[in-house]
Amino acid sequence: TSNVLVYRGTEIPHHQLVEVGEYMDAKSFLSIFVVQKVAETFKYKGGSMFVITAKKGQKIIIPDYITYGKRGRTMGEAEVLMPTNSTLTITKIDGDTVYAELN
Repeated sequence: TSNVLVYRGTEIPHHQLVEVGEYMDAKSFLSIFVVQKVAETFKYKGGSMFVITAKKGQKIIIPDYITYGKRGRTMGEAEVLMPTNSTLTITKIDGDTVYAELN
């Protein structure tokens, strides 16, 4: 298994509120998606799109993992949950897209 890119669309303009190098804490489960097009349906006008790198070996929860593992893709919403108390490190901001690494 290698690094995985996951996505999160928001209605909040995080791209205007954070800076490269900052950390964001997620105290509860954070819903993210394997498929960018699905995440885009949750990005509202003025909001941000997160592109998050989950590194090899990090724990993420894939609710429909059985389908994902057997077919190499997810059949549901392509939802992934980051564990509670996760931290994101902001690595790049490009327009309304915020790039981050899951720590």
